Amino acid sequence: MKTIVTLTSWKKRIKYVQQVLEQFAMYPANFDKIYLWLSQMEFPNREYDLPNQLLEFVRSHPKVEIRWTFGNEYNHKRWYVYPEHFEDVVVSVDDDAIYDIVNVCKAITYAVDNHCIVNLADLFYSNVFNHSIHKEVIHWYDNEPNYFTTFCAQCVIPPFTFPCECMTEEVLDVRRRICQRCDESWINPWLIAHRVKIYTPDYVISRPASYEKENTTWEIMNKSNGKFAFRDVQLFAVLNKFPYLFEQWTSVFRGYMKVKEDIPQILSMSEGLEIKEEDLNKIPDYIRNH
Repeated sequence: MKTIVTLTSWKKRIKYVQQVLEQFAMYPANFDKIYLWLSQMEFPNREYDLPNQLLEFVRSHPKVEIRWTFGNEYNHKRWYVYPEHFEDVVVSVDDDAIYDIVNVCKAITYAVDNHCIVNLADLFYSNVFNHSIHKEVIHWYDNEPNYFTTFCAQCVIPPFTFPCECMTEEVLDVRRRICQRCDESWINPWLIAHRVKIYTPDYVISRPASYEKENTTWEIMNKSNGKFAFRDVQLFAVLNKFPYLFEQWTSVFRGYMKVKEDIPQILSMSEGLEIKEEDLNKIPDYIRNH
């Protein structure tokens, strides 16, 4: 079993990514491979568009490898590490965070020993998904308060856990149409379908980096019409497109899908997401409390 680190970056933050790579490449713990995923659409000349200092660092650290994708698929380029490393531990990190590597190693041990995903972001993730569809279902495991339903793309995923079916080319074609940016809205339904537990430690593992951040994607995901954030509508687009995922989601969160009363709000933010009003009207209107 190997331990793999995976991250991505883009042209507005590429000058900072070496700081994250150094944290893992220079730590004495055995991180076997560190993949930096970059898009040829953003760096059409590939290595010639990258900072010289970064290239020198990569050349001097054999465990660090740059991998190229043809499309610009935002932050989820990092998931192309699967299924190659499905049998390994994969640590997914951001290019705008500083990590406590000792606590990362602690999280790795917990993930492997308990066969669960461990969030690495300094969240104690209470409100990011607390919109309409996710509302009041953050604590899936009532007697285990540190377990959440909310997937975070900064995480440790133990072996044989990642839902590789969400990364097949056929399924990704759907994602490119209806859930381009938000990892959480895409991967969370697959994890729920497999009943994968997600653990958020009560100790700090990461913190925002001190340099200027570019939060355009994050702001888009949280754009709201007063009741819904765009990430909610993308989640619903995924559930709407995959009946099996919708069935599993509602079997877990029965009582929270008050969809019919929210049809106008969903439609108002669903342009391009292949959600139709007649599809919404077919959904059972679960109204009883959990």
